[in-house]
Amino acid sequence: MILELDCGNSAIKWRMIDGASLVVHRGRAVDLESLIAQIADLSEAVSRCRLVSVRGLEQTRLIVDGIRALAISPEVVTPAATLRGVVNGYDDYSRLGLDRWLALVAAFNRCRAACLVIDIGTAVTVDYVDASGQHLGGYIAPGLPMLRQLIVQYAASVSLPQREREVLQSNFAPARSTSPAVESGCYLMLRAFLNERLSQADSELAASYQVFVTGGDATIMNGHPDVIIAEDLVLEGLALALP
Repeated sequence: MILELDCGNSAIKWRMIDGASLVVHRGRAVDLESLIAQIADLSEAVSRCRLVSVRGLEQTRLIVDGIRALAISPEVVTPAATLRGVVNGYDDYSRLGLDRWLALVAAFNRCRAACLVIDIGTAVTVDYVDASGQHLGGYIAPGLPMLRQLIVQYAASVSLPQREREVLQSNFAPARSTSPAVESGCYLMLRAFLNERLSQADSELAASYQVFVTGGDATIMNGHPDVIIAEDLVLEGLALALP
């Protein structure tokens, strides 16, 4: 089986796939220690490991060393100017985040057409790819965790209990206390940003296009017509980069 790891800023997402690319196991770890605990009993079945990381060199090295301690040798993806029909649109291609790059490569290879790729996690990224596979660039904005953290950081009296956040995700009526006011405000701000980017796609792509959404908070886009929620888009791109 193949072990695939997506080492993001706030968590390490992993899955194991068999020879037919069917997902056999999956998980999410908050740190290296919990990752090792989750995969240790499965390590003997691993014949290959693919890894993408947006963490710094030192943190990525620690993760690689931790995986190697299980007798697994990770293959780590690196930046590229072109990949599987997609041309990196950054002036310096090495500066485009690898998670963004792999997600838009996976999206384009799914549809082989113009696409808008949205990753909603700790940060939110939006990228445009035209019908020829040319990456036109994109945007980076704070995600819900960042927005909440900023408010708590700069307003010492504000606290946001997890229980209240879970209840309020679908309720955006004017709030009568601080916590729901913050939660609703963050959600509405993010949805407005994403709606504007969807509207912009009509002019940027100038053709029919598909919208792919991934990331831990991808459900924010539930209800939007013609939006494809793709949970493992980054890992799909990782498989294309290291086939």
